[in-house]
Amino acid sequence: MSEWLSQPVTSFRGKALPEPGTPVGYAALISYYDLQLPTPPRLTAIAERHASTAEWRMLTPRHRPAASFAGLSSLR
Repeated sequence: MSEWLSQPVTSFRGKALPEPGTPVGYAALISYYDLQLPTPPRLTAIAERHASTAEWRMLTPRHRPAASFAGLSSLR
């Protein structure tokens, strides 16, 4: 298992984020467990502003889930 992504990144498994953000939800689970599976068509990350695209749902820090499995599963 890897460590939790706690630093903003600009890309995740070849998908560029519209702005630096911290992956959450499925993206965080995929990273943490180093899962070798197809990347979902749309992922979620926490960034300073909403800058969503077809590939990324960008949420502001007030939506940041707790750094636990329960927190990760709250953003579907």
